[in-house]
Amino acid sequence: MEMSHDGILRFMQDYLAVYGKAGQDRALADRMTEYFSPDFLFTGYLGLPEAVVYRGRDTFLARGAMHPSSYERLTPEEMTIDETQHTVFAVIKFEFVDRQTGDVLAVERGATHYQLALGEDGGIRIKSFIFFPQRVAPGILTGFDVFQRDSPSSDSPKRHMQAD
Repeated sequence: MEMSHDGILRFMQDYLAVYGKAGQDRALADRMTEYFSPDFLFTGYLGLPEAVVYRGRDTFLARGAMHPSSYERLTPEEMTIDETQHTVFAVIKFEFVDRQTGDVLAVERGATHYQLALGEDGGIRIKSFIFFPQRVAPGILTGFDVFQRDSPSSDSPKRHMQAD
């Protein structure tokens, strides 16, 4: 794919659709390696005292598959593409779905800034992204709450989420 507006748009639409289906399933997560550069960097401002940072594609993908009872379905609601700087800013709706029942347990939105690069094969790759999730009112079930169902109760949220 070329680093044109249309090429970036196709890449992002494909990535967001595939991530919801394969990116959070240990058996299918390898499919996601074609979307990220090996030195990928994730920075998430998740309401903790410090940003959550995952260095490396493999680390990020492994963390994404650590909640086997649920997954995120991602729907882009707004996308701004800068083909000159190889960046995308997206507002995304996240539906947190129970894998067994198919029920949507929580819905949130978040803003993500993606930095893209060309891979060795000439394909578009995500080099990094910075994520800012929506803050929801107290008492509302969040995606973090849904994902915590798969964490041992003795783990504190901060220890569970920190990767750097």
